[in-house]
Amino acid sequence: MSVSVSSLLRLPRELRDQIYTHTFDDSEPFVKNRAAITTSSKIALFHDLPALCQTNRQLFSEATPIFLAQNLFSWNTQESNQLLDLYSHLPEDAASKHVKHVSIYNWTEQGTPAHLELICKFTQLEFVEIVFSFPSIEDGVRMERFDYTNEQECYLETGLHYDLPEGRSLEEEKASLAQDVETFVAKYGLDRIIDMPKLDGMQFQFATNQGEEDAFGGNQEYRHRLCNPLWRWATKKMEEKWGADKFFVTTTMPEDYHHVNRPYVGW
Repeated sequence: MSVSVSSLLRLPRELRDQIYTHTFDDSEPFVKNRAAITTSSKIALFHDLPALCQTNRQLFSEATPIFLAQNLFSWNTQESNQLLDLYSHLPEDAASKHVKHVSIYNWTEQGTPAHLELICKFTQLEFVEIVFSFPSIEDGVRMERFDYTNEQECYLETGLHYDLPEGRSLEEEKASLAQDVETFVAKYGLDRIIDMPKLDGMQFQFATNQGEEDAFGGNQEYRHRLCNPLWRWATKKMEEKWGADKFFVTTTMPEDYHHVNRPYVGW
């Protein structure tokens, strides 16, 4: 053990934690190499941790949770599984004690169990960002072709934010949309996430990605038919939980049609 490490470990734990926090304050995001997040190896992420976290077992246990809490995101299902394994080698309170923000990209239906298990470890979680990913999206339009003004006008006129499909009454379509939202919320566990005790912020988007489970970047963002109704569902839940104006829900687009006056066409 080097003199510097030995000196560090002789300091009180509270002071060591402050040093770890300061050390990682301006650190780059936890960027993993592509091979690491497309492999089933359970130790792949360990080798991408900062050198301080790899120095010895004690520093791994103490410094790694603080580093992860400031850099936590998952590119895909494999990475969420690897993060779960990484946390299994850390003190039991490592996840709940430190993590307040997390981002999950390329969230597929198949990956939902792993992503949910990971997120639910973070009992102090305050904000979650999710990009739901599909091989293709039929009920939506690519963001560069999205016409916000048309969507806004449809909603203000009919209470439905898209043109009514042929052969459907307005009441039938609204009922179908409400059922689709309920199904989506249950399938992806959003009801479990939004009920987390400290959560007061949520961002979600939709995208296509041909790489599916092993995808690494390259998402094509879409304006999905469920974007606005999911925002309304989440906003209602958050308001019931925290009260008005004490939370943050976004799809990165203005969703309250009554308070947007500017036209928006394209991304």
